[in-house]
Amino acid sequence: MSTIIIKDQDNQTFVTKLKSHTIKIEKEEKLILKLTTEDSDISYQIWVDTRQPNIFEIEKFINTELNYVYSGVKPFEVKEYDARDYIYIGEKSEQFSARRV
Repeated sequence: MSTIIIKDQDNQTFVTKLKSHTIKIEKEEKLILKLTTEDSDISYQIWVDTRQPNIFEIEKFINTELNYVYSGVKPFEVKEYDARDYIYIGEKSEQFSARRV
């Protein structure tokens, strides 16, 4: 298992172990990312926008970040910004339109 770090917009941090994940693409406009941790399941709906117009590129980015996590290179980091429906993924904080579901 690998580490996942989730920070909310109030800078509260949740650290746990990632067991597995699934990505389900819906109509080439959005995807559901489900992260199964040792504590619970966490899901995000992520959709295309002007910054990230290709759902398949979003999926590729997320899978690349998760591969680093599974190989133990680095933790998977998600920063949530609910007020604007954004999440930021990875050390470089790549921004996506999304919300926790």
